[in-house]
Amino acid sequence: MARFWAIAALATGVGLIVGCGDDDSVVPGDGAAPADAARADGGAMDAARPSGDGGAPGDDAGGSGDGGGAPSDAGGVAMGCGPARLTYYDVVGAGACEVMDVPAALPRIARDGLTAAMAEPWWGGSSGGDPAEACGECWEITTASATRTVVITDLCPIAGNPVCAGDFFHFDVARAAATELGYLTAGIVEADVRRVPCPVDGNIFAIVRDANPYFLRVTFGDARIGIHAVDYRGAGAGVAATNPWTAMHRDSGAWAVTGSGGELARGGTGVVLRLTSSQGQVVESTAIVSTTSAPLTAVDLGVQVDDLAPPTGPACTWRVPDPYVDGLGGIERVRWSEGGWGGGTTDVAATADCRAGTCISVAGLDGWGGLQLLYHEQFAWAGLTRLSLWARAPSEVPLQLKVIGDADCTPVDFMAGPAYSQVTVDLATACAGVSRVQTVQLQLMRATAGSFTVDDVVFE
Repeated sequence: MARFWAIAALATGVGLIVGCGDDDSVVPGDGAAPADAARADGGAMDAARPSGDGGAPGDDAGGSGDGGGAPSDAGGVAMGCGPARLTYYDVVGAGACEVMDVPAALPRIARDGLTAAMAEPWWGGSSGGDPAEACGECWEITTASATRTVVITDLCPIAGNPVCAGDFFHFDVARAAATELGYLTAGIVEADVRRVPCPVDGNIFAIVRDANPYFLRVTFGDARIGIHAVDYRGAGAGVAATNPWTAMHRDSGAWAVTGSGGELARGGTGVVLRLTSSQGQVVESTAIVSTTSAPLTAVDLGVQVDDLAPPTGPACTWRVPDPYVDGLGGIERVRWSEGGWGGGTTDVAATADCRAGTCISVAGLDGWGGLQLLYHEQFAWAGLTRLSLWARAPSEVPLQLKVIGDADCTPVDFMAGPAYSQVTVDLATACAGVSRVQTVQLQLMRATAGSFTVDDVVFE
């Protein structure tokens, strides 16, 4: 299997996220060799160890665009558009699907570098099939910056890779794809994704990984959707009269068969293959795969599978999660974070004096101090109309609300008092000339200390 390493640096400076995959390289600068990981098929695999934020899995406060609430983490792949988390890595070698070293047998998008590794809990692909059934699937990914389709050619294993361990549906995307999706500087982001048919160039290819008259091991490229099962039988002049279809078995990302003492071709010149798609369609190759083929031979099988359940409608729409609704919005390792200046204490899970659920309490803030809610990356506010929040204070305090991104939006000044009041920023007016935003800021507009509470900070 291929060996490669990857690093995705976080723009916020909280550390490094190391990309996934079958990797035995030392991460530059970390001074330690990565730990051995267990491959899904029981074989040996080395994997780079990410140095993420170490957050506990399972405590997500909401997925992409959900504005809070529990995300669909570790529960399976969404049938339509659904939230996912992305990192990126540098691809070297064949990948866990063992296809990347024969680019001519891949869809053009894969040849252009638009590939990804799928986190191991979802390695069965969109159909929830056998391990490695994700190989060859295509996924349309929409980030804050762009939409692209990628081909699954690799695995991000659980062992040694906390970011791929299942706390949220996750792809480790090739650097070339991450570049086009516009998140290299952020390193790790949330996206909306859906499984789509691969934009294939023609027929399915069988890539011979190893072959002799008694053993055959192949992978497949350029399939429109994933492959669930493979059978073979002898073909060509001289084939025996008794020549039943015989199942091949998965061998990591490949398919393999041993002739059990007899030649696979059964007197013929090679074998033909019967493929069952992940949706149950069965097709038989018209081409013969020779059992004496050299490794990395790509054979055009003369057939293709159909997508019997293609997605409909436009691409998924990425929407920033709301900054705060009963918790900081977003998914684990990507969600909105809290910061500020001017001393005092900030509680992002306060339960007293909230409108409902929890709220953010800022107590004893120094004069001219402030609170910031910071998203993991800048995002275009186009399609949004306003930011709104509710605020109160034990005694009246002057506050300023500002949205900040590649430039400062015009601030809104207001007074917060004992009763909650709603404050809004009209984005079209306040952020004219500002294309991308990232921060929601509240500042105390006086020289003496003050306290306030904020709830339901949402983009609409």
